[in-house]
Amino acid sequence: MAKYLKRAAAVVLTLIVLDLAFGLAMKYVANHAKGGDTYNLNYINRHFDASLAIFGSSRANHHYVSQVFEDSLGLSAYNCGVDGNGILLAYCFLNNIISEGKAPQVVIYDFFPEYDLYDNGDHQKALTRIKPFYDIDGMKGIIDDLSENEYIKLHLSTYRYNSEFIQMLSDAVAPKQMVIKGYKPMQGTMDTDFVKADNGTKPVIDPVKVKYLNKFIELCSRHSITLVFVTSPVFNGSNGDNLKLLRLYGGNDLSLIEMSDHPRFLHNKDLFVDTQHMNSAGAELFSSMLVDSLRSRLRP
Repeated sequence: MAKYLKRAAAVVLTLIVLDLAFGLAMKYVANHAKGGDTYNLNYINRHFDASLAIFGSSRANHHYVSQVFEDSLGLSAYNCGVDGNGILLAYCFLNNIISEGKAPQVVIYDFFPEYDLYDNGDHQKALTRIKPFYDIDGMKGIIDDLSENEYIKLHLSTYRYNSEFIQMLSDAVAPKQMVIKGYKPMQGTMDTDFVKADNGTKPVIDPVKVKYLNKFIELCSRHSITLVFVTSPVFNGSNGDNLKLLRLYGGNDLSLIEMSDHPRFLHNKDLFVDTQHMNSAGAELFSSMLVDSLRSRLRP
């Protein structure tokens, strides 16, 4: 029996060592990635160093041209938006940036209810993105809120990187994505109106997202970060509903810039690739126009 126990212990020890080695290898790959999501996410969470940060979903990621803000405002800028994610991931990122000692002076948040308020069963999307950064101060409480017992599993490197390591290896050798200071330009124009059918269901508010929307606001306030919420252009407009929701669940004292219904963009197929996302021409124009509204809010 003792012989079998020793063998079993040896196997377990070997697996632990291999897991640790795999984790160290993946961290090395992340720190030496040439580009793509691997470099982008690792920079945001481990090495961020910019005065202005942009947060939000894919609309943030594709609508805000970092270089335009740098050139016009004289502030180093980085786009931290991520497709398919909203306030949950944004809070994680801001927590990690501050925990690593590099709080930005200004935060622009592109508010979009689908990812910032509504319950879409999408907590796992945020977890997938933050698994490699579970060890940063403050992350445990966030992870526990998103998924019970998840933090325990994250001690295994093979679990943290199980869905990412192929992408990471690719980004270390030959990144395929164009990422310019976090901003990802989209190409093409709309060839149809992409009318989305209304299924008649009313969105349900996600209390976890409401919690982290308010925690995000509070975190900015605590660290003297100027926070500006923006609703970027939508092809068909939003009828002001976004701002009503933001005030209802985030408070009435927020700094808001409403551009979702701006006539320069409304129903302009040349500036959109679909009803929710602008192409690079639209993003350049929008970013330039937004700068004018920001200047007065950023004056001391």
